[in-house]
Amino acid sequence: AYDFRNHFGYVCALQELYRRIEAPAFNYPAAMKARRLVNGLLPELHLMVKRSLTTRNI
Repeated sequence: AYDFRNHFGYVCALQELYRRIEAPAFNYPAAMKARRLVNGLLPELHLMVKRSLTTRNI
C-alpha cells in the first residue's frame, strides 16, 4: 500500500488536479476525466490505476 502521509504535497497537487478536472468550465465526459486524472498520478500509481481502468473498459 502506498503511504500518502509522507507525500502531503503530492496529495494536495492531486486534489487540485481533481478540482480542475471537475470544474464546470471544463465539462469533460467521464472517460476523459478519468484519463486526465490518471495522467496526473505518480508513475507507480499511474500504472495501477490504468490497469484497473483498462479491465473495467472505461
